Amino acid sequence: LEAANYQTEDAMIYGTIAALAFQYYVEIEDGFGANWGFSPGDAIANTLGAGYALSQYYFPYLQNFQFKYSYYPSEKMRKGIHKGNIFDDYEGQKYWLTFRMKNLLPDDLGDVWPAFLNLAVGMGTKDLDGLGGGRREFFIGFDFNVLELPLTGKFGNFVKNTLNYIHLPMPGIRISPDSAFFVFLF
Repeated sequence: LEAANYQTEDAMIYGTIAALAFQYYVEIEDGFGANWGFSPGDAIANTLGAGYALSQYYFPYLQNFQFKYSYYPSEKMRKGIHKGNIFDDYEGQKYWLTFRMKNLLPDDLGDVWPAFLNLAVGMGTKDLDGLGGGRREFFIGFDFNVLELPLTGKFGNFVKNTLNYIHLPMPGIRISPDSAFFVFLF
């Protein structure tokens, strides 16, 4: 909304309202679906997620913690077993919480930590059966802080802020249910 010449604070408030309106539209629509149903847990998560960006605006320290999303087509999607799209290919999705270590470490360590490198913890799912069964996977890895890209101006900042919600492939480790190292963990 800032690109439409809204003041930053107004853009943050209206953006939060728009995000909530869309998310609740989807959740209410799910409530009328024969195979879905309204999920109070989803509604709470939607509210917290939309409110977090606004909280980061009013409490800048929270900018050291960023939620991100990554996607790599699941095995079911690659083999044609899953007939949906990337948005309902839940086994291909991971959700991350990244930590801007340069700002969080004590000064002597923060001074040597590269500003472009964050740490991240992530969660994904596997073996979903459509009935609520499956297993969670947990990850620890590096994350690229795209806010450190040398892009300037309104368009450059737009690119950085948009990409900052995507976890780019970086080295990482699956820590549960079993451990595995990945050179490029999506």
